[in-house]
Amino acid sequence: MKNASYILWILLGLSLSAVGATRSDLGGTWVLDHGNTAVNGAPLEGQRSNLHSTISIAYDENRFVIKSSFSPIQREYVVDGTERVSDSIGSIYTAKWEGPSIVIDEQFNTNTPFGAVSITSHEVWSLSEDGKSLTRSLSSQNSQGNLIATEVYNRTDAPSH
Repeated sequence: MKNASYILWILLGLSLSAVGATRSDLGGTWVLDHGNTAVNGAPLEGQRSNLHSTISIAYDENRFVIKSSFSPIQREYVVDGTERVSDSIGSIYTAKWEGPSIVIDEQFNTNTPFGAVSITSHEVWSLSEDGKSLTRSLSSQNSQGNLIATEVYNRTDAPSH
């Protein structure tokens, strides 16, 4: 079920937003780097080598829009430290800049054919110094256990700003 939780987060899409003077340029198109991505300490390469995920990030001021090739759900986050309800999936989240990184804490509750599901997550998004890779560090908890993932994405285009 831990793998299902990870896949659920991918299906739900990715999330970002911003406010603050030290904003990183996260905008652009990014492709998942299987060789540098790990789930619960195991490399993604061997587990899900067929998983191809490209994300596009667009932002304006403190609002980020994330589109994923793996999910039809578009995620939008306002990064201002205020608790909000996501328009796309109804989760409750708080997103804020911490230095050059974006931190998102989120609670998602839903009912499935298998029963109620409640997922709590903590994400940190950070850009490499050279601006060529984006890392999403995720810790997630649900009734099935904990998930720790480090996703690395490589930029496929020039920075958006």
